[in-house]
Amino acid sequence: TRMDLNFEFPSLPKMELTCLPNCFDNYHNYDTSKPKQCKKCDDSCLKCSGADETKCTSCPNDGYILPVAKPFGTYEGTCVPCDLPDQYKLSISPNVCLPCEKTIFGGITNCKNCSFNQSSGGILPECTECKDQQNPHHEPPSGKYLSIDKKQCLLSCPDGQYSDNWRRC
Repeated sequence: TRMDLNFEFPSLPKMELTCLPNCFDNYHNYDTSKPKQCKKCDDSCLKCSGADETKCTSCPNDGYILPVAKPFGTYEGTCVPCDLPDQYKLSISPNVCLPCEKTIFGGITNCKNCSFNQSSGGILPECTECKDQQNPHHEPPSGKYLSIDKKQCLLSCPDGQYSDNWRRC
């Protein structure tokens, strides 16, 4: 992989293109129009698969990838702190932060807040609060009900179950 050190580091003395086994951190070589040339990642990324902020594959410091896609078994997305209640940290893929309700990544539909299910080793989220359901007749919203196993947000509790004050079956 070639890296044009004169373009990226103009303060260095004039040099030839330098061949490297891999690009430095914060550079990528995914530009198909110029194969095997290192290009700068967005400043928010440590490593990336392209130049914009949604192409991070690794984040600096304590950052987590909030994925927009999962190409070829690796996550890529935006670097975030992953400290919001509607996100959870994926323990089987270090430094990945997933939205609670994004089902493509194993989330739970209509889940507002979540955490790891400790009994499954932190692989799947456990919903701790469901989103409110908006009523099409402009009546006040009513919350969805959290299933007893915390894996679903339901319109009502199943037969034989009742809801507590926190809308849990």
